[in-house]
Amino acid sequence: MIFQNIAVTFFVLIIISVAYNDRLTKSFKLFLFLLLGSGIVFLFDPSLLDFVARYIGVSVGSDLVFYLTTMFVIYLAVAGYSRMLVTNRRIEQMARKIAIMHARVPVGKNDGLKHSQTNSA
Repeated sequence: MIFQNIAVTFFVLIIISVAYNDRLTKSFKLFLFLLLGSGIVFLFDPSLLDFVARYIGVSVGSDLVFYLTTMFVIYLAVAGYSRMLVTNRRIEQMARKIAIMHARVPVGKNDGLKHSQTNSA
């Protein structure tokens, strides 16, 4: 019973933090609310999780939780990697723009042209 109280408190705190997070989309917030709400329900009635698992075709509810967790972690890894690629691309574009803004035309003899280029014409 103590574990259930601690887990429910943890889930409620996460739900509150998700509700006040402005950076998340509404659909992702809804997904998290459903996920955390179902977590609270399954916490108090684990046999319901076994029923859902058998309905889907998994033998035990704990296996279902393991499979879903594995898929979620893989999703997070792919999403994080793709976000990193986008950020790297933006940094690269900004660095190129800054380099072009600060580029200087070489000044010197023959306006920066090599000697072979000026005599060939």
